[in-house]
Amino acid sequence: MTKTIKRGKGSEACPRGYYALYDHPNCNNSVPGRVLVADESVGNFRDAGDSSFNDSVTCVVNKTTRTLELYEHEKSGGERVDIPPGGPYDLRYIKNANGKSLSDLVSSTRLGDPPSPGLIEGFRRLGYQVAGGKVDKDTGTGQGSSGPLGRVADLGFVATGGKMAGKDTQSEQVAAAEKKAAQKAAATPLVFGVSIKTAKEDWAGTDDDVLCRFQRADRKSEWVKLDSAANDFEAGSWRTYQVSMPGDFGTPQRIALKTSGDDKWLLEWVVVTLPDQTYLHAPYLNDTYIWISQGTPKVGEAGSWPWRHEADLYLGPGDKAVKGEKNPDAENAPETWGESMMKRVRGK
Repeated sequence: MTKTIKRGKGSEACPRGYYALYDHPNCNNSVPGRVLVADESVGNFRDAGDSSFNDSVTCVVNKTTRTLELYEHEKSGGERVDIPPGGPYDLRYIKNANGKSLSDLVSSTRLGDPPSPGLIEGFRRLGYQVAGGKVDKDTGTGQGSSGPLGRVADLGFVATGGKMAGKDTQSEQVAAAEKKAAQKAAATPLVFGVSIKTAKEDWAGTDDDVLCRFQRADRKSEWVKLDSAANDFEAGSWRTYQVSMPGDFGTPQRIALKTSGDDKWLLEWVVVTLPDQTYLHAPYLNDTYIWISQGTPKVGEAGSWPWRHEADLYLGPGDKAVKGEKNPDAENAPETWGESMMKRVRGK
């Protein structure tokens, strides 16, 4: 817990989670002045290091999540004014229910409960009116500001939850902004690098096309052909392909790979390069290769490696195997082509 009086200016003198009381309006203006910074209640300013700070506070910033109670006398005595999170607040324009202002009259503070909606609404209206705005008494809607900072005042009124007459509500404005941002993101494609290593064993390569698909918990991409003019999936080859996804797709959690026909292909390793140049790999391939083909193998043809018509693989961080890393695919994966076929037939 902290309470100290120092010299400073501006709202930046108040760290997040604290409140600040200033000697002069507008957070001491442009010249550093005395400022009390605290994250606890203060019974008197002597305990904070300066008893002469009594009866000099004119501006408040509250960066806590609680109501700041200002008192006329020490130890929470006398008239009280409640200050919600936010600010700067000029005490010259703030009065309590008794019509009392505590500008230059604050002698102690207390951190109270989270602010009520009524307190926040009252300060929203007050701040807007101080800036030259007008508020309809019956509906609470802003009628527009004629002050020198009218546009800023109108925006501030809406940003804190107020509604302007004839204007969209804050939630509608936020939704519209989010929709616009989403459309912009979707219009800029994400380009992933997909690096594929084909095993070097005999008959490991394929003349068929290889296709990939990315997946997240909430979506799947379309199948994309890993295309090149050359036959890239030769035994022992290690090549990278560029795959474009919609800009709002996000980071893939799984990658699926399949071939276009019956020619079998032995996958050894796969790495996905994200747009920020970080990497993902498939931990299931740490300990095994995977035969992939749309055909059905003969008994013993797959050897000791599993067979898939489609390899759907979890992607973990990094481009290399990590000892003990998360590997959910290994728990339920069939180890032979026969088990793979049975799972395909049963739909599991």
